[in-house]
Amino acid sequence: MNEIHSKIEKAVGGKIDGPYFPQSGTLLYIFHVDKYERLNEAGRIFYAEVSKLKLPFVPNTYEVAVTPKEFFG
Repeated sequence: MNEIHSKIEKAVGGKIDGPYFPQSGTLLYIFHVDKYERLNEAGRIFYAEVSKLKLPFVPNTYEVAVTPKEFFG
């Protein structure tokens, strides 16, 4: 996972925090990016890399958080 995350960070910028092990899920990573488009790119790279390596890991939800300034303008 660290190698995959390094590829994502290099391709789209930002940083990735985790892993976290929340009660409501099995595994959580937090992607910090500067634009929503970058989040989509990160997800596509992530899925392609885990598929290529045949890892039994598939994201089942995405949650997007923004700052109040970003939300209200």
